[in-house]
This record gives sequence, C-alpha cells and structure tokens, in this order.
Amino acid sequence: MNQEKSAAYKKLVKDMWKIYPKYGKDPAQSDKVKLWAPYIDGENICQEINLYTYWQGLGYAEKTPRIKYLLVAQDFGNIFVKDSQKKISKQQIINGAEEGMEKFKKMDADKTILSCDSNNPPAAITDKNLIELFKILGYDILNNRYSDLFFTNFCLGYITYGKISYDYYWLEKDSLMFKRLCDILEPENILCLGKLTSECAYEALSGKDTWKKIYGGFTSYNDFIENHVELTVNCGKSTARFFPLAHCGGMGTANRNRNLPKQNNLLYYQKQDWAKIYEVNK
Repeated sequence: MNQEKSAAYKKLVKDMWKIYPKYGKDPAQSDKVKLWAPYIDGENICQEINLYTYWQGLGYAEKTPRIKYLLVAQDFGNIFVKDSQKKISKQQIINGAEEGMEKFKKMDADKTILSCDSNNPPAAITDKNLIELFKILGYDILNNRYSDLFFTNFCLGYITYGKISYDYYWLEKDSLMFKRLCDILEPENILCLGKLTSECAYEALSGKDTWKKIYGGFTSYNDFIENHVELTVNCGKSTARFFPLAHCGGMGTANRNRNLPKQNNLLYYQKQDWAKIYEVNK
C-alpha cells in the first residue's frame, strides 16, 4: 500500500464532505440547495469519493492498487426519493432520504456491489449497458469487483428531489476535486461517459478551454468519438489515455446509434468504440 496515496484519498473524501451541505431532518432550504452530501442523522454514509465507487473502487485507501480504468460518469441522480416529481412535500423528502441512506448504510456494512449482482440485476439502463460494455474489456462487473477498476461521477453531489439541469456549472464546480482524484489514482485510462462529462474532465486535467482546441472542426460528438487523435492527460506523475465516449443511458445510446435500424443492437457503435480501447490496452 502507498501510504501517501492512502492519506491523500482519505483527505479528499473528507474535503468533499465539507463542500456539500449536510442533508438534515428539516430541508428548509431544499428549494435553494439542489445538491447535498449523503448524510443522515449527522453521519455521512458514503465513505468513498462517490457512491458509484461502491460498485468498483471500494476500499481504495486500504490497498491503493494500480488503476487500469477510471470510469467517469456525469452524476448519480436522485437518491433521496423514489420518484422524480418536481413537487413533493418536505416529509416525503425526509422519508425518501432516510430510506435511501439506510440502503447505502447497509451496502457499506456488507460491502455488496452497488445494486448489481446476479441475484439482483440492475434496473437502470445505464448500468445494464455498462455491464455489457465492460465485457468487451474483459471484466464481469455484474458479479465481481476488480482492484484495477474505479468508478466515479464527475459531479459529487446528490439531488434532493425532482431533477435539475446539469449544465457546465454543476460539473465545473467539482473540477478541482476530480483533478485531485486523478492525481492520486494515476489511472492508465480514463473513460468518460457523454460529451459534457468529457469536456469537463478534459479541461480539469488539461486547463481551461483546451476542449475547444481538440473539438473544433468536428461536425458532431459522434464524429469526434470516431475520428479524434489519441488523447492523453497528465495525472500525478503519470500519463493517462483519455477516451471521450457516448453515454450508455437511453438517450446517449440512441444518439450514438441513431443511424441503425431499430432491430439492430442498439449498442453496436458503442461496442466498436470500446473494442478500440481494448485493442490499445492488449
């Protein structure tokens, strides 16, 4: 174990707790504060940088393994209530928060894979597709944790209720945290889901406005995914390959494969994109 990396990661997690407000019993400011840290009764349930890390990356600070693939998604979504209604009562918010946090508290205690195992397959289309795509890289993430994988969302806050529009601002505010994470992990490859995530991650690691220089001239994000030159970024003392990818949720998958007949596999082009990653890393 690398003691320096372990200490740096633990400090990063604690600093993340300080940035986002605690979700309390009386969310009187819920109309003003859209993103929260996952607290309940004063206790932060998430002991990693992100709840997504419980799927792959759990316990990094204990062993500080080499990270071959860092997966970067956009945001975790709404963990505080079951539905995504825009108008719900404060009591519903409180009840939903407590139920959601108890679920993650149990998950932390028994180290279960986040909503994914062979007896409890994922409901989210993003996770289902991610399982299929990681098979191309040689990983069965449905049934196993791997020491060289690490999952996180770029945005480290969690929605209290309803939906919010994740624009550049919401992601940019966590850019320094993301850079610190990459400097600690020093991954060999960074896989970014979606254009906005890719833009923010690249600029966090390469400086402001660098995305415009590499993206300019392409007709679309699909064109960019297929034809960009090899991208690398500095992470700590190492250099990582940087892969802008289509998001594998419903909309991202539809956009990436929009020219295919409906009867064809909707992950067709994404599987080709991920196959290129595999070839580079063989």
